[in-house]
Formats: sequence, C-alpha cells, structure tokens
Amino acid sequence: TTIMDATKRPLKVPPEFATYAERHELFDMYKRMLQQILVHKPEDPLAFMIEYLKKDNDNVPQIALLGPPASGKRTIAKMVCSKLKTAHLTADSIIEEADTPLKQEATQLKDAGKVIPTDLWVKMVEGRMKMFDCVKKGYVLDGFPETREQAMALQAVGINPQHTALLDAADTVLIERAAGKRVDPKT
Repeated sequence: TTIMDATKRPLKVPPEFATYAERHELFDMYKRMLQQILVHKPEDPLAFMIEYLKKDNDNVPQIALLGPPASGKRTIAKMVCSKLKTAHLTADSIIEEADTPLKQEATQLKDAGKVIPTDLWVKMVEGRMKMFDCVKKGYVLDGFPETREQAMALQAVGINPQHTALLDAADTVLIERAAGKRVDPKT
C-alpha cells in the first residue's frame, strides 16, 4: 500500500492510484457524472451526484443506428438488441409506447400526413427513456433521430447515445432493396 503525506509539497500521486482508477472505470464514471450535471444543472450538485451513483445504470448500452431507407438498420438493430438484451426503439414504437396525450397528438399528426414537431418527439423519447427496460438494460434507437434538429434537441435534454452507427450502401443497392418493399395498395 502507498501512503500519501498531505504535508509534503509538491504532492506526488503514486502511479498505482491511476491504475486503480482505470481498472475500476472511475474516469469514465466521472465523465458521465459531469455530463449529467451540465445537462440537468441541479441546484445541489453534490446531492445530484449521490443520487446518480445510487441509480447504478451507468454501463447500459446506449446505441443509435442511422442510415437511409433499406440500408439494413432494422435488421442490425434486431440483432444487436437480441445479443445485448436491450430495448429496440423505432419511431413507431416510441409513438406507440408514449403517454396517452402525446400518443394521440402524434398519431393525429401522422395520420394527417403532417410532420411531428421536434419538441413532441423529444417528450415522447424522454418518456420512453425513463421506462425500466431502457434504464436497466439500455436501448438501440433504430433510425432515430432523423434530423440534426432532433439530434440536438435530444442532446439538450441529456439523451446522448454512447455509440452511433451510420449505415450506408450504394444507391443501386438501396433501390434494389427498397423495390421489394413497395406494395401497390390496389393489387
């Protein structure tokens, strides 16, 4: 064991301390706590950190899969979710699992062919992220956010996936894949 003498200046931190902190992922935990403090701006940061440490949900996967239609987002998201045992969140499932007033508003806009506003999306995603499966097991956001505005709005409320994957393919491949999904409603 190494003992540090507080009266000795300059204070020299033994290398074993950094090794211990790295082994127990203290630097990563500290970074995540600081991010949350900056996002939430609590009145009492110390009490906020204590509550944050009690939650014990630091190491859950938080992933966003993005890309054009027919790029394979859904397939990969399902594979990742089954492997990591996380929640699979799509735009449709976010609407479906939202609180009733938000769900009704989003459904009405969607049925009318209108664009769902970013602030409504943020409220629905925020509500979904507070559910038990996302908190304890993590999540994979499949094809969402769709715009930079949505991504910035999610970030502003503290929803910031640890990993983001952007899937891409040649236009000819995407067109071929999408051709199989086209359906004529009359036939």
